[in-house]
Formats: sequence, C-alpha cells, structure tokens
Amino acid sequence: MKPQKLILTAFGPYAGRTELDFSVFGGNGLFLIGGDTGAGKTALFDAITFALYGETSGENRKTTMLRSDFAAPDAETSVELTFTHRGRTYTVRRWPDQQRAAKRGSGMVKVPAKAELIREPDEPVSGASAVTDAVVKLLGIDAKQFAQVSMLAQNDFTKLLNAPSAERAAILRRIFDTADHQRVGQAAVDHARKADEECKRLDDVLLMHMGTLLGDGADEETAEDLREMQAERDPFTAGAAAELGKILLEADDANEKRQTNVMKDLDEKIARGDAGLKIAEERAARRRQLAGLVAEEQRAADVEHQTDLVMTDLEKRTASLKENIAKNEADRAALSQAEADLLKTDHRIELAEGLSADCKRLLQNEADAEKAQHDAAARQAEYVTAQAALDAAEEEYSTMQRQVNANRAGLLAKDLKNGKPCPVCGSTRHPKIAALPKDHITEKQLEERQQEEKRKAEEAEKFGRRKDLPEEAKKTIAAGRAYLEEIKTCNDRIPGVEISEKISRLELVISKIFNRVEQHPELVDDLGRFMDYYLPTTVKLLKAYEELDGQPSQGENIVNSKKEIEDTLDTIDQAFEKLLDSFFEEAAWDISSDISVLHNMFAQEGLTESDFDKVKVKR
Repeated sequence: MKPQKLILTAFGPYAGRTELDFSVFGGNGLFLIGGDTGAGKTALFDAITFALYGETSGENRKTTMLRSDFAAPDAETSVELTFTHRGRTYTVRRWPDQQRAAKRGSGMVKVPAKAELIREPDEPVSGASAVTDAVVKLLGIDAKQFAQVSMLAQNDFTKLLNAPSAERAAILRRIFDTADHQRVGQAAVDHARKADEECKRLDDVLLMHMGTLLGDGADEETAEDLREMQAERDPFTAGAAAELGKILLEADDANEKRQTNVMKDLDEKIARGDAGLKIAEERAARRRQLAGLVAEEQRAADVEHQTDLVMTDLEKRTASLKENIAKNEADRAALSQAEADLLKTDHRIELAEGLSADCKRLLQNEADAEKAQHDAAARQAEYVTAQAALDAAEEEYSTMQRQVNANRAGLLAKDLKNGKPCPVCGSTRHPKIAALPKDHITEKQLEERQQEEKRKAEEAEKFGRRKDLPEEAKKTIAAGRAYLEEIKTCNDRIPGVEISEKISRLELVISKIFNRVEQHPELVDDLGRFMDYYLPTTVKLLKAYEELDGQPSQGENIVNSKKEIEDTLDTIDQAFEKLLDSFFEEAAWDISSDISVLHNMFAQEGLTESDFDKVKVKR
C-alpha cells in the first residue's frame, strides 16, 4: 500500500481543510515528517490509520479525541486517503462520531460515524464496518498489524521486534502472503513421513508373505534363509528376500499370462457368437418393420380414397350452401328494409301519440302555464333589472374606490399643518403636499356608495335567491359570500390603484360563481377545493399584502413579496373565470343536443332545407 494524497478536515491540530500530496515525492521511497512537539506529526499517522481502519495508530488516543478543538462549530471532521495497491488506485473517506452545530436552528447535533471506499471499476463500499472489512481483505492485515509494520509513530514498531516468534511469524506470513508455501512444505514433510512408515510396513509384510508362498516346497537352505530374515527383520537382508520373491512372482506372471490367453480366445468366440445372434435379431426386426410398413401403406391408400370421396361430397354441399347463403342474404336485406320501414312507422305513431297527449295536457294546463310563465317572466325581469343595477353599482363602487385609493395621499395631506408630524412618515416639515382634485371622492361618499351597493345586492338577492335550496348549498353559499366580504374589506384597506382593480375583478367573478350555484345547487359538489383551499388562500394572500403594504419602510423583501402576490392574483382570476365558464358547460351541451335532435327530427319528417328545395323543383 502506497499513500498518494491525504486530506484532513477539522482533524486533530488541523482546524480547517489540509491537503498532503505524497505523489510530489515521486519515486523516493524514504522521506521525513518533522516538526516541533504538538505540530501534528502523529496526527498524520492517526489520520492514515483512521481512514483505513477507523482506529488511531496509538492505544492511548481514541477516535472520540480526533475532532479538532480549533474547528468551526459547523465543520465536519473527516479524513480522505487516496492510495495505490498492486497497480490499482483506491480512495477511502471516513467520518468519526462527532457533534457539530445544527444547520437549522440552534444547539448541537450528533453525527454518527460513516465511511466509503471507492474502488473502480468495482462497486463502492459504504458503512464504517463494511469499509474496514474490505480494507483488511485488500491489504491482508488488520489495524493492529498495520500499526506494527507500517507506522513508526511513538515507537510502535518495537512491538513487532519484541513480539513472540510465533506471533511475529504469523504477521510476516500475512504481510508477504507465504501461507501457501507453508502449507506445501508441511504437506511434503507429512508425505515423506507417511512414505517411510509405509516402506517399513511393506518390508515386514513382504517377509511374512514370502514364507507363506514357499510353504513346505522350499529347499532346506532357502527355507532356513527365509526364517532367519523373518526372525531378524533386518532391513538390509530384506533385499535378498525381495529377490527371491521376484523369481516366484515371475513364475506366477507367466502362468497368469497363459490363463489370460486362453480366456481371451474364449471371449473372442463368445463375442463372435453374440455378434451373429445380434445380426439375426436385427434382420428379424427389420422383416417385422417392413411388414408393418406395407400394411401401413395399404391403410394410407384406403384413407386417401375415403378422403377423396368426402372432399367431393363437401364440395357439392359447399356449392349448395353458398347458393342458400346468397338467397338468405337477399331475403334478410328485404326483411331489414321492411323492419326499418315498420320501425319508422311505429316511431311516427308513438311520436304522434306523445304529441297528442302533450297537446291535451298543455291545453288543460294552458291557463296555469300562462300565469306561471307571466310570473316567471316578471320575476326574471325584476331579477335582471336588479342584477344589472347591482353590477352597475359594483362597477361604480370599484371606480370610486380606485379614485379614493389614487387620492389617498391628498386625503391624508389635506389636514397637515406645519410643525405637526405626518401620520405616515412622522416628519414635521411638509415641503411638497399632495393636492386633491376638485371633484375628488371622499371617504364618506365611498361609504354611502358601499351602503347603496349593499342595498341593491340584497334587492337582487331577494329576486334571484331560491327558497328551496338544500341545506348544504345554503351553507356553502353563505360561507362563500363571507369570504367575498373579507375580500371586499381587504380591497377597501389597500390603497394601490392597480391591485385594487385586480381585486375588484376577482370580487365580480366570485359573486357570479355563487349566483350560478344558487340557481343550480347541484354545482355545489364542484366547489370542494374552491371552498377548502382556493378562497381561504386568496383571503390569506390579500391580508398578507395589506400587512406588507402598511409597513412604513418598504424594503426589498416586502416589495418582492407584494409583486409576487400581485402576479398571483392574475393567475387566481384566470382560474376562477375558468371555473365559472365550466359551470355553463352542461348548458352548452344541452343546447347542442337540442339543436342536433331538432335537425334529426326535421330530416326524418322531410322538413330540411334540401327537402323544401325538392318540393319547389317539383312544383
């Protein structure tokens, strides 16, 4: 393992970010890290050991002591080490358990330990324990062994020199990866020992079996020699016994070869007999197969003949069936035309009966219908008149309100006197007082116009409001008009001319929405999000604008927030207008459907323009 770059942040005596680039030393294998006591030499070794294993290089320094006492409260302690190992480059980053200042609010937060190992092209490793295991597997040594063989800080290298032989041998074996050589050597020693023991055992067994092979047929001298060798079990005289055994074994081998040749001749004869029997069986099987093929061919010929007969009959039936289908199609077409004519006649009869019944019912209720129509028309006319008056009053009120807002400075300035503080800026000097036009609108006139508008709204509501509204619709409309009153109140308190016009347009659209809902209570189901979010949010924005506009000092944040609210009001106005337009979608569909049905009925009765033209041509 060769370190390339070390980056420390808020680590030990290094308060900020410190980078140490080892690559600038080039190929030099030896360099010195020097400095006064407490300058941070050992901290560099601690940083390398901590980055790799999550531990320090000395037993008297804990990981909880790694955070710099001079670091900023919000700085995070971390170490990043880039190193090369066996031709590949790795980067390991590690953060200890620590406490730092909270990024939001006050106080301190505890940050748990974490780590990551980048080892391209392999997948990165995350997690403190997982990274430590990966580094141990990669380098082949753990943190304790790394400190003994790689870290010279605080004389820890002496621990390796003073370690017991077995422990030192285990460490060196892991460092230089000689475990395989050790296993091979041990295996060779075990194999040699077992071979020696086997040779000794075979010597004894050979002598024993030689005596058994000779038996009573051996001459006296040979038997005596064998007995002496068996008695003494001398490994040097065992060679003579082996020579004797070799002669006897050669005789046995010759006898075995003769028996083998006899058995081989017998096997060849048996094999030739088996081959002949197999050939005979194959010929018999082929004869049976040939007989089956002849029978199968005959059956196939019979089937083919029957198939030809069936196909001829099917062709005749198919031709006859096609003729019948053509005849049935012609009859079906005639029947369909007759059914269509009959259905048309039945429809006309049904239509005539319905029209007749409607005529009778209409004639019976003609007087009531005329009276109801007259009352409805009168009430509708009164409602239209009242609504028109209300719209004009609202428009006039909005115009007056804009004028009052435009003249707000003049209204405030008319009561100013030298030496008295201004109610807006507090100054006692008034070098340039805003002037009021001659025909300006006063607050009293605006209040009177507001009362007049309220009276006309109540009058229009009296003519237009339905008495049979469901309870849910009543509650929704009442809540919506309460929001509308809050919007009007905000409009009265906000002096800006441009935003006042936007709020006035918004008031008019909201008023029309609830008027439409009052006429069609079934639309209440479509006001869920409008009532629960859109209207409350609109009121909230206007109140926020009113509060911001009333601040004596209009800073950048206040101006930007007011501008954002003004732009949002345009979006809200467009959305509310689309909602109002959607309430007329069903009515538009009904009108389109009625027109389509009317055209179809005219066409069926021959009353379209083209039919009239045909009649004119005939005349």
